[in-house]
Amino acid sequence: MSNLNQNVKVTRVMDAVAVGLTAQNSSVIDMQGFDGVAFILLAGTITDGDLSLKIQQDTVLAFDDDAQDLLGTLATILNANDDDCAIVDIFRPRERFVRAVVVRGGATGAVIDGVLAIQYNGRKRPTVHDSATVAASESHSSPAEGTA
Repeated sequence: MSNLNQNVKVTRVMDAVAVGLTAQNSSVIDMQGFDGVAFILLAGTITDGDLSLKIQQDTVLAFDDDAQDLLGTLATILNANDDDCAIVDIFRPRERFVRAVVVRGGATGAVIDGVLAIQYNGRKRPTVHDSATVAASESHSSPAEGTA
């Protein structure tokens, strides 16, 4: 059986963050064994300003002073779009470690509902989701109707 659930690795890389202005860094994703990763920013209430998602990479897990923004990776949710999402997909980053950075603007900022990372084109299948951040995962093929 081939489906999305068995061909990607899902990790929650940022939990909810209360309204504010400070930029927030996600957990780091190790790209070893995967070709690509899509980061999904889930926005909450945007009181003013905008909410943007950019991606950084580094050669080390610790993300030292050499962390670099990836050119062109700034997906923005405008302040009129509460509860929307933004997606940035990175295929074959040049460094092994990547992370999302959520940038908040305006006078009071925005609420972040969270950020997900979905790694794809894994060398080994089926993939295994991050057990620390994904509580349940199911796959069904042509299921019959009935009680869930």
